[in-house]
Amino acid sequence: MSIYLRKIILVTFFFIHFNTFAEQKKLIIVTRDYPPYIYQDNNVIKGASAELVKYIFSKLKIKYEIIIQPWNRSHKEIEIGKADIIFTVNKSPERDKIMTYNKEPLILQNMVFFKKKSNDLVFNGEYKNLKNKTIGYTRGAYYGDGFVKGVKENNLTIEESWDYEKCLLKLQSDRYDVIVGSEKVIEYLMKKLNMDVKNYQKLSPKVETIKSYLGFSKKRDYTQLKLKIDHLLMSMKNSGEYEGIVSKNLNL
Repeated sequence: MSIYLRKIILVTFFFIHFNTFAEQKKLIIVTRDYPPYIYQDNNVIKGASAELVKYIFSKLKIKYEIIIQPWNRSHKEIEIGKADIIFTVNKSPERDKIMTYNKEPLILQNMVFFKKKSNDLVFNGEYKNLKNKTIGYTRGAYYGDGFVKGVKENNLTIEESWDYEKCLLKLQSDRYDVIVGSEKVIEYLMKKLNMDVKNYQKLSPKVETIKSYLGFSKKRDYTQLKLKIDHLLMSMKNSGEYEGIVSKNLNL
């Protein structure tokens, strides 16, 4: 191959590479409806996690679009590279196959048990106390390794619901003895569903505190972006900006 031809190929490659990045006007960020962390109100995306993401990318001066859609679709779009980022996700072997993560947690969630006060169930951190009780949980959610271990070792009865609302309604109608889930999500939905919170009890201790991150499609290299995001998150946490955003949006 002549030197002249090589130069043409290199120049062509440069312009193709440049145009690819030039055409990428914004990052596509996918998520799901998950109030009070992520939800839509009059076509405005709000919530603790959503506000953190909006703040981060605005601060980094990166164009983006947040799309709320079914969780399975979001995962598929990350897998094929149609979407760039998904939030908020916890790390798991299944997700590790299709995405990478930033290092600094975006949000922390306390996973807890809730029951009716009229139910004599006692937890006290002992999963054996839940024997012969029906535990409701939400499809696709993760409650920590301790929960998984406790269910398996004690052969506990667990039953899946499509979403948190259905899970709560089954607790209300006594189809479940107890439900497990994100503390703030359950409290938010109890108010939304006009449930009499005085009739329900949050059990202690908490099941686990889950760290949730931003997930990045493996179809592109986001190494530098992840470093910038982690640096900004740490700076926000040190300055108090982070706590301000989270507290404002989780003030139920």
